[in-house]
Amino acid sequence: MSSKIEPIFLSMHFHDRCIPEEIKKQWTEYGPVGCRDEETLLNLRKNGVPAYLSGCATALLPKRIPNPEKQSKVIVVDVPEELFSYMP
Repeated sequence: MSSKIEPIFLSMHFHDRCIPEEIKKQWTEYGPVGCRDEETLLNLRKNGVPAYLSGCATALLPKRIPNPEKQSKVIVVDVPEELFSYMP
């Protein structure tokens, strides 16, 4: 990573309980890490990484209007590409 970049880890989530040492070092150096969910938060803290519960970044998106026929945007997060063909 460039020394000119200071990352902000926000709304992080991962399934692996084992964190590679290189990633753990980076998260510790640039932490605290914002976690999307409590499971990730507890896992990071268990591994010595400073962390806090930030919640999901999608909560920052604007509220959708109640009438689906008037929707002009679809926001997709963490969805396999094969599901795109089923979306409007």
